[in-house]
Amino acid sequence: FIDAALNMPPELSVQLVEKAKKWAQSKYQLGLPRKLGALISHLSKGGQVEAALELTRVVLEIQPTQKKSATTKKEENYFVSPQPKARFDTWDYEEILKKNIPELFQAAGLKAFHLLCDLLDKAIRYSLSHSDSENTDDGSYIWRPAVEDHPQNRSHGGLKDILVTAVRDGAESLIQNNSASTRDIVHALERRPWPIFHRIALYLLKRFPDTAPDLVVERLADKKLFEDHRVQHEFSLLQETCFHRLNPGEQKKIFNWIESGPDIERFNKTKKELTDKKPSVQETVRYREKWQRDHLWRIKNHLPEDWRHRYQELVEKHGESKHPEFPVFTMGWVGPKSPKSAEELRAMGVVDMVEFLREWEPSDDHFAPSPEGLAREIASVIRQDPVRFAKKATVFKGLNPTYVHALMSGLRDALKEMRNFEWGPVLELCRWVIDQPREISGHENKLFDADPDWIPTRNVIAELLSTGFEKNMISIQLRDASWSILQPLTGYGVYDGYPTLDPPTIAINTVRGKALSAVIKYALWLRRNLKESQKLGKLVPSGFDNMPEVQEVLDAHLDVSKDPSLAIRSVYGRWFPWLVLLDPKWVKSRLEKIFPQNASEQAFHDAAWETYVLYNLPYDNVFEILHPYYKSAVGRLGLPKEKTCQMADVDEHLADHLMTFYWRGRIALKDPEGILQLFWNKASDALRGHAISFVGRSLRETKEPIDPEILQRIKTLWETRLNAAKSSARPENYVEELAAFGWWFISGKFDNHWAIEQLYESLKISGKTDPDFMVVEHLVALAKDMPYETVQCLEAIIKGDEEGWSIYGWKDEAKTILNTALQNPTAKETAENVINHLGSRGYFEFMELLKQK
Repeated sequence: FIDAALNMPPELSVQLVEKAKKWAQSKYQLGLPRKLGALISHLSKGGQVEAALELTRVVLEIQPTQKKSATTKKEENYFVSPQPKARFDTWDYEEILKKNIPELFQAAGLKAFHLLCDLLDKAIRYSLSHSDSENTDDGSYIWRPAVEDHPQNRSHGGLKDILVTAVRDGAESLIQNNSASTRDIVHALERRPWPIFHRIALYLLKRFPDTAPDLVVERLADKKLFEDHRVQHEFSLLQETCFHRLNPGEQKKIFNWIESGPDIERFNKTKKELTDKKPSVQETVRYREKWQRDHLWRIKNHLPEDWRHRYQELVEKHGESKHPEFPVFTMGWVGPKSPKSAEELRAMGVVDMVEFLREWEPSDDHFAPSPEGLAREIASVIRQDPVRFAKKATVFKGLNPTYVHALMSGLRDALKEMRNFEWGPVLELCRWVIDQPREISGHENKLFDADPDWIPTRNVIAELLSTGFEKNMISIQLRDASWSILQPLTGYGVYDGYPTLDPPTIAINTVRGKALSAVIKYALWLRRNLKESQKLGKLVPSGFDNMPEVQEVLDAHLDVSKDPSLAIRSVYGRWFPWLVLLDPKWVKSRLEKIFPQNASEQAFHDAAWETYVLYNLPYDNVFEILHPYYKSAVGRLGLPKEKTCQMADVDEHLADHLMTFYWRGRIALKDPEGILQLFWNKASDALRGHAISFVGRSLRETKEPIDPEILQRIKTLWETRLNAAKSSARPENYVEELAAFGWWFISGKFDNHWAIEQLYESLKISGKTDPDFMVVEHLVALAKDMPYETVQCLEAIIKGDEEGWSIYGWKDEAKTILNTALQNPTAKETAENVINHLGSRGYFEFMELLKQK
């Protein structure tokens, strides 16, 4: 219809505008926005201005993001700023503004300008979280640093950013074409409350100063604008280019403002908030002088002699101004800087380097070399030459924790690359770190460029030991020394109060969590080394009897009264199969503690169980121990519960485990009291579908031949599920499950006749298959030998696609199947019916297949 409207004279196509406004609100967009944009141009050029404006207002309407009500206490504490949205893709929105709105401006003038300003106003209102009607700070100096095109605008502000450009360009075109005066446009912009409109007005005054010279002078002499950081960029540029337009009295007024200096009271307040300290007299003087230097920079080409001399003195004292025209200037981030390069540090002796680290002091310049930057270089040097630094590790005692942290990080990274070193001095330094109080007396770090305490170093010590045990890099003779460091680390607190992190994520990011994981690796390290002793004929106790220190720690952290951390409980789930390997007898005796069954400790059960299911493959020996816990987990499917692990679907992983145990023969299919039957009864259609698709994906990913017994077991599973759907009074409850057979079909592991028959049976009930495009591709491969069966399946897929979009992904494949079927007497009639059906739905290109016949 819009194509037709575009080919009509505008006085006729205008009659379709009301319908076009409704079509613009359709959820099916595709190419619609661009055609609507073309219609706006068509109407504008044809003199149908009011209709074009009406259509534009609907097409470019700005809508608020729907707010989601908080469902948990955690969600209430986590805020994300709302973003305005358009009816369609942002790219299409911008294309309309670029290609079609300029023609509307030519036809409608100020009316089009006001329309775009209304849209920008809405976009700003819908992007603010505050409800304070008097708060007019739009934050535009952050999301749109410059009104003109500028590299600083690289952080895209979305629809707001696009509309700023459109308003700016539209205003310029009106002034250049004499369609509106600069004065009218500036006043229209300044009536809006948001700073971005005032910034656009200042930009236009700089761009066209001769068209409104009195306004230029008025704005430059406005102290509110002079002090407002929100309009700083455009005001600075206007000052730079137009300061000479002020008379001597007006210029003197501005010099007096500069002489008076900044708001020192506000500076003192801000500084105290950031550092908990009142700034010194020297800091205050330095701030005032830099502020004066930056303001003089704006008008440096217009300074009289005395002020020019003053400006040069300030530059000599404090250096050149760094982008003072921007309240916030974003530089390409390359990371913290080091005062010495890796080559310079590598050339130093270890003792000399430590002396340098002890004496070097960073400046307060944000972009100057920092302890963090120096620490990164140190760590990289140590990683490449760990032996030299490990021998003299003890000389790092007494250094800032940032640098001790760097040493440990470099040694850890060296271990990962299989570069070992002498552990004795390293463990001695680790012991010294462990003995230090967490907080460092007199050590403050408000700028986040150095470690504030010893926690980061303890974190990396846990990682260092863990890596050493895992890679068997630590000598068994150092068992006692390494344990004397590891055991205290398991006692450092774990903070579980992260609102957006789940227990296993907290565990791998905190000292106690890392340390307890390292305890498991320590036990596995002992087991490997003790096995070597057994080979030499030495009698070694089994399980935790030969490592009582490990059992003591593990038992202590299972006591909820001593350690109520869900993060720590998740460690037991994460390493459960290895605990079974280390001492199955201990595990069986502690099952009720690891996975408590009483309701009061449900959260501890969930933290361990969900982490176990998410992070571990299914092991047969573990299943023997956890059989009743698997059944209990299946029994709770569908019940309301708060997920402990937020980052993945635990129920889907549980289904994966069950399917694996089934095809291994560990679970019986037809046991009415069994886990699998309970799973089919309790699981949702979506979860059952996931289970079936998991089997299919696993089959497809298996490259080697599959045992015929396993294949038969899998076939029996499918036939049982298909029969359940066929005999159900509500077959619509099996749609996702049956659709997942598509993965089995494309695996190519079954007899083709059986597979295509099952596919068709599933399609008759579900009307869909997944993944449809791959299923159709596989049908193409079978079409020559089974033309009737393949076209029959294709017909079911097409008729099941109610929305009619899926076919766009496999049109060519469908044509191949249909063309093959048309050549077969048995399949021909079905193929013709499919083509006619497609034609009735608007896919006329398939009719060519009939013409060819």
